[in-house]
Amino acid sequence: MPEAAEERRKIHRSPLAITATVIAALIVSGSIFILSDDDASDPGEELCWSLVSSESSEDLGPLTKCGEALESAMTGRPAGDDAPRTTDRRSVEQVRMTERVISAYTESETTVVPDAIRKNLGNALSHYSSDVSDILQVDVDHSDADFATEPNNLSVSVADLSDFIFKLGADSDAFDVVYESQFNIISRQIDALTRDFNATPTGETDRPLGMMRQFGRATGILHKIAEKESFTDIEKYGFPRLRNALDERVEEEGVNRKDRRLESLYRAAEESFLDWS
Repeated sequence: MPEAAEERRKIHRSPLAITATVIAALIVSGSIFILSDDDASDPGEELCWSLVSSESSEDLGPLTKCGEALESAMTGRPAGDDAPRTTDRRSVEQVRMTERVISAYTESETTVVPDAIRKNLGNALSHYSSDVSDILQVDVDHSDADFATEPNNLSVSVADLSDFIFKLGADSDAFDVVYESQFNIISRQIDALTRDFNATPTGETDRPLGMMRQFGRATGILHKIAEKESFTDIEKYGFPRLRNALDERVEEEGVNRKDRRLESLYRAAEESFLDWS
């Protein structure tokens, strides 16, 4: 009987021994980290709250509230408001907040944009569609003070912007908000082309040719992101959509499809698309 009682005491002590071993294993540089479902937190969530408030994230409610606050801080408008057709000028504070958000979530490859705020950030970015278009279309480093985007002078590199859009793209709706805002700009730029399709360029610059390369660059970058997200709709995210938009405008202008000038413009757009996708 004494042996049986001793055996039971050994069994009862086992969980305490195991717990002590686990705690000892978690001591790092004099600190003890107690891991539980309640205590564990997502760095992406903490990052969201740190951008909008100095208070503890535990006191600020659900993460959706953080996303709404962040969107409003970036746009100056209520969260969820549709972006205007043309990009409005934002306050300096709103532009700097947008730069901070993009920088914060792209500083590390392992930093994840939480699902609950992706749509908010995608919508906020659509309010800067003209600035984003400059970064995607024009092959200069817009994080350099020598280059400005219109109308808000958004100081962000194409690498950081692409990474940010990719992290939003885990939510297809958030990605589509950004993608459609950019393709709408391209469509308007194409609609402004008239005799450019078959007119012989004069001087040292060829504006229509440059525009085709820019269209290809922007859609190529976005297509590359779409592929990384495994979005497979080539008609929506691939070169066919750009080609179809050009086809419609060419038909409206009555340009001969076999015109050599037109063929060279199409070729420039596709080559640029392939270079960047």
